[in-house]
Amino acid sequence: MRSLFGSLVVVSVLAAASPSCKSESAKAPGPTPLPEITAADREGTTLQAKDKVTASLGPRKQKPAHVIETYGKFALVSFDDDGNDWVSGNFKGWVLQKELTPQGAISSHPVDDTCTFAVDDAVRGRWNTVMQETDGVVKETYGKLAHVDFVNKTSGWTQCKLLKSRSDEEDEASTGSEQGGGQVDAVTKCRRGCNSRCHGAKNKSKCVNECRRACG
Repeated sequence: MRSLFGSLVVVSVLAAASPSCKSESAKAPGPTPLPEITAADREGTTLQAKDKVTASLGPRKQKPAHVIETYGKFALVSFDDDGNDWVSGNFKGWVLQKELTPQGAISSHPVDDTCTFAVDDAVRGRWNTVMQETDGVVKETYGKLAHVDFVNKTSGWTQCKLLKSRSDEEDEASTGSEQGGGQVDAVTKCRRGCNSRCHGAKNKSKCVNECRRACG
């Protein structure tokens, strides 16, 4: 009898969590409005893949690089030399086209792309290809890109799809310590799933908190 009662409680908890998250997710925001392209934006060189430029990224001064792709006001560049002792491997990152030499011309902003994270979301990731994954906070989004301030005092732009939610990682870590590697109970599974169920919610933080409270 006790087992049956416990099952009913878990089913009720899961059912209670779902409506709250779904109602928030139904109000998922569209792409952030972007400014008009100005005459100043259009000035410069229309850059294409493999075009040679000089660029500055993070602690690097202006260095020779080449364009991999352009994306609205940004260009993904790869540096042609790996001469610095702090660099191991190919160093790539996103740079504003207006900060390149020659200066890039911006023909359009991304229209339909959105980021899975919002401003002030706690994330883990990196802003260049040689940096280790580090905790940070989203400060701005632009289409599929996010600008992140990291705890190691660096900051930069990266693709949203390459970032991880710190909430999910913290849930997994706490679950592992609490369960000792054993089977995860239904309430814990429910809480761990709230972040993904609230994806696209107008107020993701509020949705996640309400969802986790409903889980028990």
